[in-house]
Formats: sequence, structure tokens, C-alpha cells
Amino acid sequence: MPDLLDKQLHRFAQLIEQTTFRKIFFFWLCMVFTFAGIYFTFILINDQAILYRNEPVSRSIKGFFDMLYFSFMTSAPSGYGDIIPLGWVRMFAILEVVCGFIILGIFISKLVSTKQDLIIEELYNISFDEKINKIRSALYLLRGDFRRMNEKWIIETYNAGNAKTFWVSLTTLDTLLSDSQRLVCRQHQHLKEIDPLRLELLFNSIDMTLNKLIAVVEKLESKNISWRTKASTDRLESIIHRLKELTEHYHLRSINAQTQEKIAITKELMERLSALRSTSQTEKLGTTNLIS
Repeated sequence: MPDLLDKQLHRFAQLIEQTTFRKIFFFWLCMVFTFAGIYFTFILINDQAILYRNEPVSRSIKGFFDMLYFSFMTSAPSGYGDIIPLGWVRMFAILEVVCGFIILGIFISKLVSTKQDLIIEELYNISFDEKINKIRSALYLLRGDFRRMNEKWIIETYNAGNAKTFWVSLTTLDTLLSDSQRLVCRQHQHLKEIDPLRLELLFNSIDMTLNKLIAVVEKLESKNISWRTKASTDRLESIIHRLKELTEHYHLRSINAQTQEKIAITKELMERLSALRSTSQTEKLGTTNLIS
């Protein structure tokens, strides 16, 4: 029995959520006219059923408008006491008061729910934009790491510690691209569509970071350093896979020219990174894994 009651309440809550303010107002208006017609019918049957200032209500158009006024004041519910129902009419008046309270409660509930939805949507938009900004900030810091690697490894020998640092940076980039993919590709329907400006800025940050990464890899190649470990190449493969999904997501979508240019650059950088990863596979097989 409690489960059945919970299901009914859940259905009622869903019905209220789907109901618009226009439908609520239309239903209330129909109720007012319906009860006005019921009251006027009682007057036609018995002119003593309802009294207006202690006098019978007229059986005319004026009497119907008096009943419409009485129905409106009853459903509000706020009666002035100038119209008094008698006999069975009181039961219908009580029923209209109850219906009026229910409709008023639904209206207030809908109003509060709408206000909450607006607040939640605003908070979500702030949170969404904050996530995009955090990804861009993290990419900025990662570019600094890659730049320092490129400068440092000119004069230092590539060792196990450097290999570990390089792998950590690749892992960070892979994680940031995963977060970007989750936000940009809208893997869930409740996620908002990223606006064109933020999308362009995000791809611009990704492009600049990839340029720094490619510079590091090319530096290692130029010094004939065997940097290809299983851990690093697997991470690079994951990065390339995420870049492919990010760029293909907007392949058939209508976006502005600036964003298309940034995505085209991302594709070119992805292809360069893929070529660097797959170069000298025979060397990779003979490389000692520097990361335990």
C-alpha cells in the first residue's frame, strides 16, 4: 500500500512538472465557469438556493454574472459575504474552495520549481564555464612544463627521472583531453552545448600545447634519444585517439570559420604526433623501459 501511494504521488509530481502556467490558468478558468453554471442551475431550480444581499438571485444574464462573480471569489478563495449559498449549494461551494486551494498550491509549487530551475541552470552554466577555464589553465601550465623540458634536455642527459617526468606530463595531457572530450562531445544529453568562443579558445589551447609537446619529441629525436617506452607510446596513442574523437565530433557540424581553422590545425598536429609516435618502431622494440 505505501509503495502504491508513493507511485501515485510520483506520477502526480511528474504531472505538475509537465504542466505549464498557461494550462493551470486555463484549468482554473474552466473550473470557475463550470461552478458558475452549476450555481446558476440551482437558481433555475430553486430561486432560494442562493441569496444576494438576502434577496434571491435573478434568473437572467445578470444572475449568471453574479454567479460567475461568486464562483471567482469562492475559488480565490476570498468571499465578501454578499452572496450566501444555501442547502446543497454549500457542498459545491466547499468543493470549489478545495479545488481552488489545490490549484493555488500547484501554481505556487510550479512557481517555486521554475525559480529553482533558473537558479540551478545558472549555477550549472557557471560550473560548466569554470570547468572549461580550469582545463585551459591546466593546459597553460602543461605548456610551461613542455617548454622547460625542451630547454633543459639540451644540456642534460635524458635519464629515468626525465622519462618519468615526460610520462607524467603525457598522462596529464591525456586526462585533460578526456575532460575536454566529455564536455565538448556531450556524452550526456543534460550537458549544455559549448558556445563558439569558448570552443575556439579551448582548441587554441590544445593546439599550443600540442606544439610544445611535438617540440619536445622532435628534440629527443634530434639527439637520438631512445625515449619510446611502452608507457609513453601507449599514452601517446591514447592522446591521439582522444584528439581524433574531438576533431571528428565537429566534422559535419556547422561552426564558425575561426573554430574550423583551429580544429584543422589540431588535425595537422595530431597527424604529426602520430607520425612521431610510429617512427623507428624497430628502435622501440630494443629500448629498455626506463619506467618501472
